[in-house]
Amino acid sequence: MPIGAREDQGVVWSGLEKRPAAVLLGANNNGYATVQFDAESVAWFVSNLHKIKSYANRSLVWNFLEHEVDQARMDPLLFVEAAEKNLVKEESSNLVPIIVGRLNKILRFQTASLEKRMELRGRLNALYQTKLENGMFAKEFLWTLSGAQMQQYALDWLAHGAITLHGATHALPKTARYLLIQKAFACDFFTLHQKMAFYNAEKAQSYSIMDEHMFLQCEVMLPDKREQLWEDYVNATRFNVESLKFSASGFLTWRNPELSGTYADKYMAELESIFINKHRDYAENFFIHLSPAFLNRPKDLEAFKQILNRTNQAE
Repeated sequence: MPIGAREDQGVVWSGLEKRPAAVLLGANNNGYATVQFDAESVAWFVSNLHKIKSYANRSLVWNFLEHEVDQARMDPLLFVEAAEKNLVKEESSNLVPIIVGRLNKILRFQTASLEKRMELRGRLNALYQTKLENGMFAKEFLWTLSGAQMQQYALDWLAHGAITLHGATHALPKTARYLLIQKAFACDFFTLHQKMAFYNAEKAQSYSIMDEHMFLQCEVMLPDKREQLWEDYVNATRFNVESLKFSASGFLTWRNPELSGTYADKYMAELESIFINKHRDYAENFFIHLSPAFLNRPKDLEAFKQILNRTNQAE
């Protein structure tokens, strides 16, 4: 189904004075196919996706664009550009978090260099600020903070229970507050005493099992805890299936690729043993949440292939 049209001096088909600016196959749920957009359609969607009236069709385009990135047929930054031009105008509360999740995936797994990640982090930070006033992007905004920004917001929150941006005060939901605390734990600017003060202040507000899970995500940011945490992951002496997921998801980080590379080597050395000796669900979480795939190291890909080959031969 054609989406939009424009004047054109040439004639595409005999008797047709206008041709579509973009083509969306399968529009209006009239069928489904995995398609590859032509360059002109991509260019139009990137700049004008918000003009498509149908939520289903907008969702379909976002899905296709993500697929193009996943298949390495489209630069991930072009997806980011589409978000910059369309996300702030997106009215669907269902579609917005899906788009944001894809942006986070691009930042974590599909941006190869630290320099590019920092550039992208800054662009997303500016994007999320545009809708922060209505509370939509509080957590996402905090996730993209630089170290200097984070220090000030963390101090503001500890003092006032809110952050101030462009002269306006914004209360933070619990998940966003914990994200701020996580960033404080990862920052050398704060002492351990200050970091624990952040955590205890939040814990005192309304304690639940979520506080225990969130503390695991804070603890993993402390450098002197890493070696003991690694031993606990491998030996399953402290963590169960659920708590492993919360702790391990922040263990490897692109902010310190050298240290992450060291533990990536250990991960590869232990992975087969974990699957043999630990419960399947525990091994699955170990495999997923400690995976070094985001480091984009060729030797890790080769190691995964060798493990797969050995597993297939054993069967």
